[in-house]
Amino acid sequence: DHKCRYEVCCRRTGAADRKEEIVTTMLGYTINGLCAGEEYEITVRALSESGEELAAEKLSFRTKDRETIRINVCEAPYHAAGDGVTNDTEALQRAINDCPIDGCVYLPAHKVFLAGALFLKSNMIFHVDGILLGSSYAEDYPRIVSRWEGWKKDDIPADQWANSSPQYPVNTKVHASLINLGVYEEGIPGNDCWHIHTRNVIICGKGMINANGFKLAYTEGPNHHTGNGGQPEPISPVTDPNTRGSAIQMKNSQDIYVKDLVIAYAPGWTVHPIFSDRLTFDNLKVVTMGTGSIAEKGRIRMLNGDGIDPDSSTNVNIFHCDFTTGDDAIAIKSGRNREGNELDKPAKHIRITDCYFHDCLHGIALGSEIASGVSDLLAQNIKAEDMMYHSFWIKTMQARGGVTHDVVVRDGEFDRMKHGINLEFGIPGKQHGLSINPALNPAEIRDIVFENILIRNPQLSAINIRGLEESPIKNVTLRHVVSEELGGQERLTVENGENIGDIP
Repeated sequence: DHKCRYEVCCRRTGAADRKEEIVTTMLGYTINGLCAGEEYEITVRALSESGEELAAEKLSFRTKDRETIRINVCEAPYHAAGDGVTNDTEALQRAINDCPIDGCVYLPAHKVFLAGALFLKSNMIFHVDGILLGSSYAEDYPRIVSRWEGWKKDDIPADQWANSSPQYPVNTKVHASLINLGVYEEGIPGNDCWHIHTRNVIICGKGMINANGFKLAYTEGPNHHTGNGGQPEPISPVTDPNTRGSAIQMKNSQDIYVKDLVIAYAPGWTVHPIFSDRLTFDNLKVVTMGTGSIAEKGRIRMLNGDGIDPDSSTNVNIFHCDFTTGDDAIAIKSGRNREGNELDKPAKHIRITDCYFHDCLHGIALGSEIASGVSDLLAQNIKAEDMMYHSFWIKTMQARGGVTHDVVVRDGEFDRMKHGINLEFGIPGKQHGLSINPALNPAEIRDIVFENILIRNPQLSAINIRGLEESPIKNVTLRHVVSEELGGQERLTVENGENIGDIP
């Protein structure tokens, strides 16, 4: 029942005075202020509009026995300046290295900590109440092995790299991100077969992580757009776009929780989990569109300015987040073409709930690098306004390979975009992907459900489904999908689709 609400009761065992009760229509709720070393019981009840209990579940747990040890990076022996001018990389990294198990590295409010690449470790909290500002110098971000747009990025000569082409003649390592977790390791091909390097990390606070991408792109670059609101000056001399880092990148990591922060202006994708498991992103504001200027000419965007891109990752929960991005707000990835298809590490068990997308290029996207497939994805209680292109988009190409299936999008409002829902093969301007190391079997899209969706003011059509003759898009259910204010535009266009069920 999409109209049900939820009653959450948190009770400290044996203490009647420690009880918290709330009623919410959101699918995620965070309980704060728990005491150390205490037993708690949480009860969640789903209620109908009339108050009838539809389902209930209880959870008991114990918080850890001691208070967290906190290291203030401004205090001795670290003495981070926090003035936005002094490079504090060494001070911050020493604090991280010294942090005890389950300890906290604290960046206090009203300070700006300028830094290059930082490397977190297992069993720690990185708490930012001030501003962590990325250095604008590429040399402050060492080159590392990673993944970019579905390819492993390492120093491989063109004659030894299967994906080499005139457009991508060489393969090189990429710059480290501003915040880094784990080490890239593909492991044995197959589902969920990767080694975990970093565990149990919390990144949180009331402050901002600003990767300073507009300036950093000059040296990691490029980041120039002639047709999308202007060009940064001077124009970057760097022509390879495939070596940029992120604001936060986690590789081969597990049990990572990112909470309450503003995360802005990465040189590439903003938050990029790779081969990672059990990830939660809670109450974040992610920004890559615009420079902060109110003038229309200031509305430039980061090149490939995605928000959160889970890449061959599992058990990912993104809830109560706000996105204003220069590309996909959330993009699910799993590798490119034959390389990604044969690695066979899909993205799956993903929940996107209670999120708001506004003034983005696109809202939620699956692809286009989904060569290992995507499955078991739920997007619910979502609102998308003023998308330059699509609110929900599954995009792939024949050469990608992989199967995308068992996707449910429920309880959404999409207003002002080109297509409210777009499922398609082939992406304008990216047909080069068809000729580079293609997968042996074409990609598939099937078993998709859209339910209780309101689509208003589409520029082209409310719903567009475009498969291939050799790989039609199959089994798409449209249940209570309502289109308003079409202005003469088509509600539903289908090309090479099978079993497209439109249920009023």
